[in-house]
Amino acid sequence: ASLVQYSSFIGKEGGKNKTFGQFEVKSVAWDHSVGAGNLDALLVNHFADQFNTKWGKGDDVRNYPKAMAKLKKQCKRTKEILSANLHAPISVESMHDDIDFRSDISREAFDSLAAPLYLRAVAPLTRLLKDSGREVASLEAVELLGGGTRIPGVLAAITEALGGRTPDRHLDSDEAVALGAGLHAANLSTAFRVRKFGAADAASYALSAQYTSSDTSSEDNADEAAEVDAVEGEDTLGSKKMKLLPLFKKYPVKRVVSLTHKSGDALLEVGYSDAPSDYLPSDSLAAYTISGVDSLSSNYSFQGKVNVHFQVTSSGILQLTKAEAVVELPDLPAPTKKVVNTTEDSNSTAGETEVTPEVSPEAKEAEVDAAQDPEKAATETEKSEETESANSEATKKDDEPPAGSEAEEDKIGKKEKKDKKGKKEEKEEVPKKKRVARIPLKVEVKEAVSSMQEEEFKAAQATMKAWLKKDQVKKEAAEAKNGLESYIIATREKVSYDEGAAAVTTAEQRETLLADLMDAEDWLYMDGENAPVHDFRAKLLSLKNKGDPIFERVFEASERPAAVASAKKFIDVARQVVAAWSSVKPWINETDKEALLTDVDKLDAWLEEQEEAQKGLEAHEVPAFKAASVKLKVTPLETRLAKLKKTPKPKKPATSNTTSTNSTTNESDAKEAKDEPLKITIDDEEVILPPQDDEYINNVEEESNEELDAEAKADDKETKSEL
Repeated sequence: ASLVQYSSFIGKEGGKNKTFGQFEVKSVAWDHSVGAGNLDALLVNHFADQFNTKWGKGDDVRNYPKAMAKLKKQCKRTKEILSANLHAPISVESMHDDIDFRSDISREAFDSLAAPLYLRAVAPLTRLLKDSGREVASLEAVELLGGGTRIPGVLAAITEALGGRTPDRHLDSDEAVALGAGLHAANLSTAFRVRKFGAADAASYALSAQYTSSDTSSEDNADEAAEVDAVEGEDTLGSKKMKLLPLFKKYPVKRVVSLTHKSGDALLEVGYSDAPSDYLPSDSLAAYTISGVDSLSSNYSFQGKVNVHFQVTSSGILQLTKAEAVVELPDLPAPTKKVVNTTEDSNSTAGETEVTPEVSPEAKEAEVDAAQDPEKAATETEKSEETESANSEATKKDDEPPAGSEAEEDKIGKKEKKDKKGKKEEKEEVPKKKRVARIPLKVEVKEAVSSMQEEEFKAAQATMKAWLKKDQVKKEAAEAKNGLESYIIATREKVSYDEGAAAVTTAEQRETLLADLMDAEDWLYMDGENAPVHDFRAKLLSLKNKGDPIFERVFEASERPAAVASAKKFIDVARQVVAAWSSVKPWINETDKEALLTDVDKLDAWLEEQEEAQKGLEAHEVPAFKAASVKLKVTPLETRLAKLKKTPKPKKPATSNTTSTNSTTNESDAKEAKDEPLKITIDDEEVILPPQDDEYINNVEEESNEELDAEAKADDKETKSEL
């Protein structure tokens, strides 16, 4: 249970003021030993006792992990059914020792079993309200998170703890935590740009610091809006325990511990305060050894003041940022002159004028150096003061006139004259400015949970690789299992209801295949529930060896006749087109035409042979040939026919005018011959094709485009352009 305060703040975005939402965790209470999983375990133990009674062998089914895995799966389902119903059954096929287990439970019986867990579930809520001093009426909303809050008994217990107030249901109980964590992480990250939202977590445990030294005393200090309070009654000789971080302190925060430590090393141990020890490995977080104090006394005026700075990040990570000693540096004089004017003849009020000496650039540089390097600054300050003192004495001696001289008399006269006028000059010195410097100290960290050694790191890497391998095996097994299940369902559907499958199979073949599918499905949901991946693949391969031939026969029953008809049509057209080339394309090589016709005759003979073989087979038997084999033989012949058809006419050599005239006449004759239509016979019908073009050949070229090589495709495009 968490107590959270929501508010808003004004921030900058795009150079403009905008209002953003934020939340701050005020208090938290929990019991890590209670959850929805405990309710599952409650049902598992309840039904395990019932099975042991039914089994009656004196043994306990809890000793058999496989049986318990089946029972746990069904118990979780039963619990979910009870959330919406008053009664729920449970059934586990062949739970153990070939015994089927069936039982039921009512919601009333379940609530009776889970009553102690309901009380423990609402205990954190009750403790949170008591510790925070809040009344239920002061709460704006009470939101429920987690799937277990859907259980009616849990909801009733929470409602009772809230004094009858019904909890709110504005969020998805399962997704809200994950979505909220993702949004918070995106807000913290610089790699994502999301709507800005402020979030401030709180310390779930209080932290304390134990300071140990042979001769020291500790004092509390306030720094950067943080105060470290000493814990009363925890002081011992040479040791003092202090609160470093109060319980539910808002993150992030900075803390400073101020100690008086004059010699030797100081030990500062940080750990939890009053934290439960049943699930924390140790109360100690880290130990810090602070050294370097001994060398300060010889160089500085060191009174033993040491400041240790801590920082807790927004993620709750404690860090010691620095440790420093505070030392005093030699003072710089800062005199101030005050001139007081008085007049005997006047009753006017005396006037005061404050004169501050100018600070030279060298002095300013000295102050800056003092802040950066205190040791160097201290040495230079001493030298400058000695030099200044010597110069002032010399100047004073030089300015002082000899005794009895005129200058001395003039000086005395002037002094008397000033006294008569009532003027008097007084010089008052302001207290010198105190200077301090902060010297960094050496800090050695000894973590309570030490960093991993090289061997441990390698062992952890090996463990991670083993887990990744297991995850991969599990993923492959799930994919193989889904593939087997999908094949069983699809094959059973086709064999049972597809007319095409019935036409190419016998009743005995269908019954055998359906029986094999049923056996595989039973194995899949029972013994094969957690089988290795190779078992699923072996089952699938065995079923495919029996089912795929049926589907191939269904495919061939429709595709093979169409492929044969198309091949015969090509044979007839190819013969007639080649025969017509003798008159319309006499330049095509006779040898090429004869070779093409020979291969066409071979294709015709092969088709007749395969058809005769197929006629002697039943529809449920393996076919003599397939449609793909027909297409494989026809496609090369189609390509050769298309290439021959595109053979260009040879060019005639240039001759004299007479020859040119004759040539023109011959070309005209050829053109007339070219324009004559081409007549061929297809299926005992005479077909007239366009001059020098064959529509069927063009159609054949289009159908086989994808299987032709690049050159044949280019020729086909040129043919279409000419048409």
